[in-house]
Amino acid sequence: MSRSYRLRTGYKFGLRVPEDSKEAYEIDKENGDTFWTDAITKEMQNVYVAFDVKGPGEKAPPGYKHIPYRLIFEIKLPSQEKLD
Repeated sequence: MSRSYRLRTGYKFGLRVPEDSKEAYEIDKENGDTFWTDAITKEMQNVYVAFDVKGPGEKAPPGYKHIPYRLIFEIKLPSQEKLD
């Protein structure tokens, strides 16, 4: 991964920010929670409607091309409206 895409510290707002999905699952296992797993699941549910996702070893149909995905992890603060 290019350096320009990585956080220098790996932490934001006191939470460790993963560089890839493998690290996200490892962080969840270390912390004993599902914070990043839930975030990945929510995001994939939103984007799967636009793609025909194939399993490991399945090839794209003729005329189509395999496009790998990359997740970028970020932590956002809740908006002020939600805090009231």
